Amino acid sequence: MLTLEELLRAPEKPGVYLFKNKGRPIYIGKAKNLRERLLQHFKLAERDSKERAIVSNADTVEWLITKNEYEALTLEVDLIQLHKPRYNVLHKYGGGYPLLLITNEPYPTVKVVRGTDHDGLLFGPFFSTSKAIKVKRLLHKTFKLRTCDPMPQRKEPCMDYHIGLCSAPCCGNMGREDYMLSVRSAVSLLSGDVAKVLEELYQKIEEEMQRLNFERCAVIRDQIQALENLSKGQRVSGLEVKHADAFYLLGRHLGIFLIRSGKVVDKRVELLEREEELDEVLMGFYYANPLPPVIMVNFEPPEEVLWWLGQRGSFELRDIDPKLEEFFRENTQSHMDLGLLEEEFKRVLGIPLPKRIEGFDISHFYGDYTVGSCVVWEEGMMNKRAYRRYRIKSVKDIDDYASLQEVLTRRAKRLKASEEPMPDLWLVDGGKGQLSVA
Repeated sequence: MLTLEELLRAPEKPGVYLFKNKGRPIYIGKAKNLRERLLQHFKLAERDSKERAIVSNADTVEWLITKNEYEALTLEVDLIQLHKPRYNVLHKYGGGYPLLLITNEPYPTVKVVRGTDHDGLLFGPFFSTSKAIKVKRLLHKTFKLRTCDPMPQRKEPCMDYHIGLCSAPCCGNMGREDYMLSVRSAVSLLSGDVAKVLEELYQKIEEEMQRLNFERCAVIRDQIQALENLSKGQRVSGLEVKHADAFYLLGRHLGIFLIRSGKVVDKRVELLEREEELDEVLMGFYYANPLPPVIMVNFEPPEEVLWWLGQRGSFELRDIDPKLEEFFRENTQSHMDLGLLEEEFKRVLGIPLPKRIEGFDISHFYGDYTVGSCVVWEEGMMNKRAYRRYRIKSVKDIDDYASLQEVLTRRAKRLKASEEPMPDLWLVDGGKGQLSVA
C-alpha cells in the first residue's frame, strides 16, 4: 500500500499519474496539480470503496509531467486505451461500438468494423454486434451487395448468389453501372436520404420491364419497398436535427440516443458509479466512434472534454431539444417501477428493497471449461459493466458445489478488500446444496 510520504514527492505541475501493482497500471488519471490530486485520492480512500481499492492495491505510483492540462488529457486517454487499467471505466467504451462500412472499391461491399480508420463510408454506431450483423444481412438480401471479400474472379457464381444474397459481380452477372445503383440504394437506406435514389430505381424498373427482365424487376421492387418503408416514420420522427447523438443524464443513469435521418433509431442506458465517470464515458464513446454533426446534452461538459472532442473533428454542441425532453426522460429512467418493487419485496419477502443484487451460476461445456458467472442488478436495472466471469481453477471434475464455493470465496475476498461495492443480496442458482455452500 502506498504511503503519504510517497505521494508528497509528486510535483505541483500538470501531468498524468499511474497507480501500479507489480508494474501493471491499475488506475490512470490526469491532474492540473499532480501532488494535490494524489493527496485527494489518499483522503477519499477513507470513505470511498473504489478509491480505497486503488490506493490499497497499488504498490507504486508514477507520473509524467506535461506542458498543460490539455496535453495531460490527451496522454491520459491514450494510456488508458493502451493499458486498460482495472479501475478506469473509459477503456470499456473505447473499443468502439460496431459500425457498418461501405467500402471504397470498384465493386463496394458492406462490412462490420470498429474504429474510424477505414476507407469508405461509415454508418452507426450500433449498440450491439448482433444488430449490426442483422442490418448487414438485410443489405445483402435486399441490395445483393457482394458477400466475398476480397472479390475473386470466377466463372460460375457461388452459393450466396443462388440463395439471393449476392448479385455475383465476380463472374460478370451484373455490370458496374447497375451494381453502383444497388450500392447507392444501400447507402440511402443507411443514411435515410431516399428521395434521389428512389427516382433512379423507378426509372430503372421501367427500363427492365421494357426488356421483359422480370427477375431484375422483382429485385428492384423489393429495394423500392425497403426504402419507402424507411421513409414512413416512427414515434419520434421528423426532428429538426437530422444527425445527432444525445446524452441525457438523470441521476446516475445516462441515456445515449442516436438520431439518424431525423429519427431516434437506437438507445442505450448506462449506470454511472460516480458523477466523475461522465467525462470518461463521453471521451470513451468517441475514442473509436465517429463524431456526429451535432451532440445534444442536458449537462455542461468540462472545457477540457470539449477541447478533446474538438481535436477529433468538428461538431455543434446543443441543449436537449424540448420536444425530446419527455421522450429521453421516459426512456432513461428505470424500466421498472421501484416504488412497486419495494412494496413487493416487503410484502413477499419481508425485507427492504436491495440497492444491489449479485447473482451467481456455474456452467460447463460437456464437463470441461467450467466457469462461474456473476451478474449485477443495481437500482432497478442490470449493470452489465459490473458483470464478471470466473475461470474455475481448483476443481478439475464436474462439481458444481465446489466450483460455486470457489467463485463465492474469490468474490468475497474482493468485496472484503473494497475492490467492488458491497451488495445487499446474493442470489445463487441451484437448490439446498448450493445454498449450503454459500
